[in-house]
Amino acid sequence: MKYRTEQELTALAERLIKEIWGLEELTIPIIINPRMKRWFGMFRWAYVRDSDKKVIGRKPKSIHVSTFAIDNFSDLAIEDLMKHELCHYYCCLMKKPQKDVRSSLKLK
Repeated sequence: MKYRTEQELTALAERLIKEIWGLEELTIPIIINPRMKRWFGMFRWAYVRDSDKKVIGRKPKSIHVSTFAIDNFSDLAIEDLMKHELCHYYCCLMKKPQKDVRSSLKLK
């Protein structure tokens, strides 16, 4: 299967979150972004604020995939990229740290 459209990437993401975490639906869009030059994929989030505009949390916003990745990566590499970005998505949903830093991912 070639993952080359936003609809195909969304279907892939929905399959992965169901297989890996048992989540029923993806609540954010997958966007193919031609402006991305520095990264192959990026998870975006937004602050959640209370009525006094104080930050009380974060919510998932979108996942962007570069056109370079779409045009040049194998299906397996696209799947790995989506797994990585979906890890950020899941951590955000669970209110866990979501940076790409080893210290935030302490394994036993």
